[in-house]
This record gives sequence, structure tokens and C-alpha cells, in this order.
Amino acid sequence: MTNPNGHPPDLPADVRLWMDRAAADEPTPWDEMGVEWTEDGAPGATFDHAYLSEDELAANADLAANVRAINETAALVHWVLGTDEDQVVGYWRGPEATPLAEAPLVLYGSEGQFELVGARSVTEWLALESTEHGDDDWDDVVAACREAGVTGELRGIEEWQVPEVAVGPADLHQQRYRAHLGQAG
Repeated sequence: MTNPNGHPPDLPADVRLWMDRAAADEPTPWDEMGVEWTEDGAPGATFDHAYLSEDELAANADLAANVRAINETAALVHWVLGTDEDQVVGYWRGPEATPLAEAPLVLYGSEGQFELVGARSVTEWLALESTEHGDDDWDDVVAACREAGVTGELRGIEEWQVPEVAVGPADLHQQRYRAHLGQAG
């Protein structure tokens, strides 16, 4: 079920706000980052391995196992955005199907690694990324978020804590990779 704007009902309020602003072509603090919002939660083009032929995958068991493990892990994330830095961010639902409102954030970076991040919200993560891991413009970014309607605390990276989960995306990816590699051998 979705709300009138097409969002899942448990999608965090800050993500709904930024998606709605983007859909209305309203400015955001993230405009220069090339943020593209993913309404349906699907992995998107980042995880499209169509450029690999069946012959290439058949000839390289390691590559085939990794692609399968990446796709299986990515399917357990509700993706919400991608950046022009080839990063995608979403909520780690994991094998337990954690509700979005309780799910930690996960980053899949340009190096092909899954990583839980300690930001409590997409806005916190975007704020840090927009200031390039510095605090020069932090106050300006926080002020812009407040002006846009974001409520709640926005913490700097020094206050972030990576959440504990039963099975994280990096661990699951490695488990699935080893399992697929074992099947190929």
C-alpha cells in the first residue's frame, strides 16, 4: 500500500519530503550531488549486470558468484537514492524484513561494497556527503534542511554509530558469494 504521493506508508518522513520536493522540481541542498530518488525501492541500474554476457559468466565462476551474491543482497534493501558518485543508499531490510522505519541505512559504493552507515536518517547521510566529510558548511546545510521542513536532530559523523544487526549486507554478500562459488566448484 502506498500513500497519495506513491510512497510506502512506512517510508521515513525525511525521504518522503525530499522525494516530493524533487518531484515538484523544488530545490534541495543535494542538487549539486546529482541525487536521483528511487520511488519503488528497486535496486535500479546500479545492479544491472546486463553488460556481462552469459559466456563471460559461464567462463568465470568467481564473477558469476559475485554477481549473484550482489543481486541477492541488493534485493533485501529498499533503495531510495543514487548519486552521481555511483553510490546508492537504502534501508537494510535484511532476511528479517525489518520495517523501513526501523531499518538501518546501507550504502553500496562505487567500489562494489555494501556498508551499513551510522547515520540515523537519509538526511544525515546526505548532509555529511554534501559537506564532503567536513564541517565547513554543516550549519548552512542543517539550516537548509530546517527551512525545507526536516525536523529532528541532525548529528555530525562524530556522533554516528553503526547499528548492530543479526546479519549485515556485507556479511550476507560474502556468505552468498561463498555459497555460489562452492556450487560452481
